[in-house]
Amino acid sequence: MSSAKNERLLTLLICLMSTRQFLTADRIRDAVVAYGRDYSPKGQQAFERKFERDKEDLRELGVIIETGTNSFTDTVPGYRIKGRENNLPDISLTPAEATVVALASDWWRSAQFASATQGAVQKLKAAGIAIDAEQAEQWQPQLRGSDAAFDVLLQAATEQREVRFDYRSRSSEPPISRRHVQPWGLVSWKARWYLVGHDLDRGEQRVFRLSRIVSEVELASGPASFERPADLDLRAAVGGPGFSQPIRVVLRLHGAQAPGLRRMTNGVEQPSDDDLIAIAVRDGGMLAGIVAPYAGQIEVIEPPEAREAVVRRLEQLAAMTGGQS
Repeated sequence: MSSAKNERLLTLLICLMSTRQFLTADRIRDAVVAYGRDYSPKGQQAFERKFERDKEDLRELGVIIETGTNSFTDTVPGYRIKGRENNLPDISLTPAEATVVALASDWWRSAQFASATQGAVQKLKAAGIAIDAEQAEQWQPQLRGSDAAFDVLLQAATEQREVRFDYRSRSSEPPISRRHVQPWGLVSWKARWYLVGHDLDRGEQRVFRLSRIVSEVELASGPASFERPADLDLRAAVGGPGFSQPIRVVLRLHGAQAPGLRRMTNGVEQPSDDDLIAIAVRDGGMLAGIVAPYAGQIEVIEPPEAREAVVRRLEQLAAMTGGQS
C-alpha cells in the first residue's frame, strides 16, 4: 500500500471517529484533502470510487463503519465510527506476557513507531500490570541492521557456520584484508552493528564493524562447525572498557603552527618536548585524514600503527598525484 493511500486512510479514520454525527460523503470529501477538489462529473466519479475502496479497506482492518442519518428529515445517509464498538476489550496479561509486550516495543524503536509502542507500555503500567524490568533489560533487541552483510552474518552466527569476507581495517593492518571468522553473534552499539567472533587466521577474538566489510560474505563451512564460548558476553566484547578507546598520538611539528591540532590537545597528557604535541583520535584512519594536508610539516612519532596509517595515506595521495604531493 502506498504512503499516499496510508495517509488518506488514516485521515478518513480520524475524520469518522472525531464526531458522533453521521457525516455525508460530501462533508467527508471536504474534510479529507487527499480526495481532491475536482468537482466535475469525472472528478466526482473518481472520488466515489476511492471512497468506496477506502471504506472496504477499513472494514477489512476490523473497523466498524455505521451508516445512518442524524434526523428523520435527512435524506442523504452519512457515515461514522462509534469508538466503543472499535475499542479492544480489556486485556488481562500475566507479568511474563506483559514483559513480552515491553520487549516487543524495543524492536520497534524507529521514529514512526516509538510513541505508539511506548504509549502501550505506559498503559500497561497504568493498569497495574507488573512488567519484569530486570528481565527485559537482559535483552536489547533492535531493528535489523541496514548493512549488506547483516542477514548472512546473522544466519551464519545462528547456524554456527564459518565465514570469509574482505575487511577494511582501522589502522595497523593492511587497509583491506581477507578474514576467516567463526561468527559468535551480532551486537548493536551506539547506532552501529558489530560482529563478535574468533578470527581463525589471527587466533583470537576480534570485533568487526559491519560497515567496514567491503565484500560479500562467503559461508565457509557447514552448520555446527564450531562452538561458542560458554561464558560469552557479546555486549561486553563490544562496549567494554577496552573497546574503541581513543588513541593517544604524539606528533612533531616541523615549523607548522597547526592551530586546529593544538585545540585537540585539550585533556590529553602532553610530552615534555616543546616540539611535540599529543592528541587523541578515534583510529588511524581519522588521524591520517587530519595529518595528511600538512604533508612534511608534521611527523607522527607514536604509536607505530598510527604512523604506518599516515604513511600509507601519504603514499596513496602521492600515487594519485603522480608523486607531486
